[in-house]
Amino acid sequence: MKAVYYVSGHGFGHASRSAEVGRHLAQQGGFSLVFRTQAAEKIFSETLESYQIPFEYSRLDHPVDVGAVQPSPFIVDAGETLKAYVEKIYSRFDE
Repeated sequence: MKAVYYVSGHGFGHASRSAEVGRHLAQQGGFSLVFRTQAAEKIFSETLESYQIPFEYSRLDHPVDVGAVQPSPFIVDAGETLKAYVEKIYSRFDE
Protein backbone atom coordinates (compact mmCIF):
# COMPACT_ATOMS: atom_id res chain seq x y z
CA MET A 1 0.00 0.00 0.00
CA LYS A 2 1.22 3.51 -0.74
CA ALA A 3 0.99 6.44 1.69
CA VAL A 4 1.15 9.85 0.02
CA TYR A 5 2.00 12.45 2.63
CA TYR A 6 1.56 16.19 1.95
CA VAL A 7 3.75 18.03 4.44
CA SER A 8 3.78 21.70 5.38
CA GLY A 9 7.06 23.30 4.38
CA HIS A 10 7.11 25.74 7.32
CA GLY A 11 10.34 25.15 9.24
CA PHE A 12 11.72 21.72 10.06
CA GLY A 13 9.23 20.48 12.65
CA HIS A 14 6.45 19.31 10.36
CA ALA A 15 8.85 17.53 8.03
CA SER A 16 10.93 15.84 10.73
CA ARG A 17 7.83 14.58 12.54
CA SER A 18 6.32 13.41 9.25
CA ALA A 19 9.49 11.48 8.42
CA GLU A 20 9.20 9.68 11.77
CA VAL A 21 5.52 8.88 11.21
CA GLY A 22 6.43 7.64 7.73
CA ARG A 23 9.18 5.47 9.20
CA HIS A 24 6.66 3.87 11.54
CA LEU A 25 4.16 3.31 8.71
CA ALA A 26 6.84 1.66 6.57
CA GLN A 27 8.24 -0.53 9.35
CA GLN A 28 4.98 -1.54 11.02
CA GLY A 29 2.44 -1.33 8.22
CA GLY A 30 4.46 -2.12 5.12
CA PHE A 31 3.57 1.13 3.41
CA SER A 32 5.63 2.59 0.59
CA LEU A 33 6.12 6.31 1.18
CA VAL A 34 5.66 9.38 -1.00
CA PHE A 35 6.32 12.86 0.41
CA ARG A 36 5.06 15.97 -1.38
CA THR A 37 6.25 19.22 0.17
CA GLN A 38 8.32 22.38 -0.07
CA ALA A 39 10.53 21.12 2.76
CA ALA A 40 14.04 19.97 1.87
CA GLU A 41 14.43 16.34 0.80
CA LYS A 42 17.41 16.05 3.16
CA ILE A 43 15.06 16.11 6.17
CA PHE A 44 13.39 12.91 4.97
CA SER A 45 16.50 11.19 3.67
CA GLU A 46 18.44 11.68 6.91
CA THR A 47 15.73 9.87 8.85
CA LEU A 48 14.60 7.21 6.40
CA GLU A 49 17.85 6.21 4.73
CA SER A 50 19.43 5.45 8.10
CA TYR A 51 16.73 2.76 8.47
CA GLN A 52 17.11 1.70 4.82
CA ILE A 53 13.54 2.77 4.05
CA PRO A 54 13.00 3.79 0.42
CA PHE A 55 10.76 6.76 -0.34
CA GLU A 56 9.67 9.03 -3.16
CA TYR A 57 9.97 12.79 -2.88
CA SER A 58 8.32 15.54 -4.92
CA ARG A 59 9.11 19.19 -4.29
CA LEU A 60 5.96 21.27 -4.65
CA ASP A 61 6.03 24.69 -6.27
CA HIS A 62 3.32 25.98 -3.94
CA PRO A 63 2.69 25.70 -0.18
CA VAL A 64 0.50 22.91 1.18
CA ASP A 65 -1.03 25.34 3.66
CA VAL A 66 -0.84 28.99 4.68
CA GLY A 67 0.24 28.45 8.27
CA ALA A 68 -0.95 30.65 11.09
CA VAL A 69 -1.04 34.41 10.64
CA GLN A 70 0.98 35.77 13.55
CA PRO A 71 1.49 39.47 14.21
CA SER A 72 4.09 38.44 16.83
CA PRO A 73 5.73 35.14 17.88
CA PHE A 74 3.18 34.50 20.64
CA ILE A 75 -0.05 35.76 19.09
CA VAL A 76 -2.10 34.01 16.40
CA ASP A 77 -4.66 36.09 14.54
CA ALA A 78 -7.42 33.48 14.12
CA GLY A 79 -9.58 35.68 11.89
CA GLU A 80 -6.77 36.49 9.46
CA THR A 81 -5.62 32.86 9.48
CA LEU A 82 -9.12 31.69 8.54
CA LYS A 83 -9.30 34.37 5.84
CA ALA A 84 -5.95 33.20 4.39
CA TYR A 85 -7.13 29.58 4.31
CA VAL A 86 -10.39 30.50 2.59
CA GLU A 87 -8.50 32.55 -0.01
CA LYS A 88 -6.12 29.62 -0.63
CA ILE A 89 -8.96 27.15 -1.03
CA TYR A 90 -10.87 29.34 -3.48
CA SER A 91 -7.74 30.31 -5.41
CA ARG A 92 -7.27 26.62 -6.27
CA PHE A 93 -10.59 26.71 -8.14
CA ASP A 94 -9.27 29.50 -10.36
CA GLU A 95 -6.34 27.40 -11.66
